Amino acid sequence: MNDPFVVGREVEVAANSLVDRLLGEKVDEKCRLFAVTGMGGIGKTTLAQRIINHPKIKNFFNLDPVWVCVSQTYSEIELLKLVIRKAKGSCVDSNTKSELQTVLSDSIASGQSLFLVLDDVWRADVWVELFRVPLYNSKGVSES
Repeated sequence: MNDPFVVGREVEVAANSLVDRLLGEKVDEKCRLFAVTGMGGIGKTTLAQRIINHPKIKNFFNLDPVWVCVSQTYSEIELLKLVIRKAKGSCVDSNTKSELQTVLSDSIASGQSLFLVLDDVWRADVWVELFRVPLYNSKGVSES
């Protein structure tokens, strides 16, 4: 797991620690959330990339990890559709937030687990307003 393009052992240690916490004792919890916050340029995205590409993560979650960049200005509808597509769901003709949240919830079938990364988030309410309810209500999801 040595990446010659990442400088510093701290990133590797932090990634391993977070992966161990994520997959620790309470992996039966329906939903787990980890937030990596801080000012720009300190390595939050690098850390998230290390975690999402960690072999333990790839082995634990049975859906491909979903990585979404949330720009400073974003469309809730388009963001939901993007996550649904990446989670192998189908948006059909849904065009409202609540319809798309239901589609997202239904896209994660029983027994499946999803690892979701929201990168470059400028507003803390993105998780609360768009993803918390559909992912908690899905038939079977472990998310972080």
